[in-house]
Amino acid sequence: MSSSALTRLDELLIDDAIWGLEDHERAQLDNQLQGVAGDVDVEWQQIAAMTTIALQAPAVAPPSEALMQRLRQDAPLPRAERSSAMRLVLSRSNQAQVLLAAAILLLGVALWMDSSPSEQLSPRELRQSLMTSGTTAVWGWSGDAFQGDVVWDPASQRGAMRFVGLQTNDPGSQQYQLWIFDGERDQAYPVDGGVFDIPAGTTEAVIPIDAKIQVHDAKAFVITMEPPGGVVVSDRSRVVGQAKPL
Repeated sequence: MSSSALTRLDELLIDDAIWGLEDHERAQLDNQLQGVAGDVDVEWQQIAAMTTIALQAPAVAPPSEALMQRLRQDAPLPRAERSSAMRLVLSRSNQAQVLLAAAILLLGVALWMDSSPSEQLSPRELRQSLMTSGTTAVWGWSGDAFQGDVVWDPASQRGAMRFVGLQTNDPGSQQYQLWIFDGERDQAYPVDGGVFDIPAGTTEAVIPIDAKIQVHDAKAFVITMEPPGGVVVSDRSRVVGQAKPL
């Protein structure tokens, strides 16, 4: 953090709320607070900590129970064993709070954009984006009826299918439906990956995957032909294709 934007006290308070302090930093904080009178209002610190945890939840291990208990406390007051100097009233116009609010807003917008990729990216853009992810796996459709591939990112639970030469369907009488076989689920009940259509005159189609529940360990991607709207459980009597890892 830049000292030109925040005071050292602001930096220590924010780091304490989000990450916790080392012993030497704790001593420095107590020293900074010496001679400051009033009550501490750390509600904004608690919000910062909870926001940080929420934004990082998909990428890091869950926080400790001790930290979660601290964040759940009804009254966001400092621990009793802290120095009485911690009872500092932080001005509502404090620059740290203004900057923190702005950062939370920007991070919230970024999280919303990342959580709704299908609304932000076209199917082709989504596929290209997934291809650059280090956790994405690529599967190829087997057989000679059509070509293409499946890209699936288990980390973000997003994916896209590419078809070249897949036969056109009439949505009024039948639709394609994707099934994702999960190694951690009963193979009799694969995950529904959504229904889709191939319009007339389509040479190459890219279809986003719409997994209805979380896929823990994808083992196979299978396309079947089903009645309009799809089915809850397929009898697999009309399997159109299956993808295998490349």
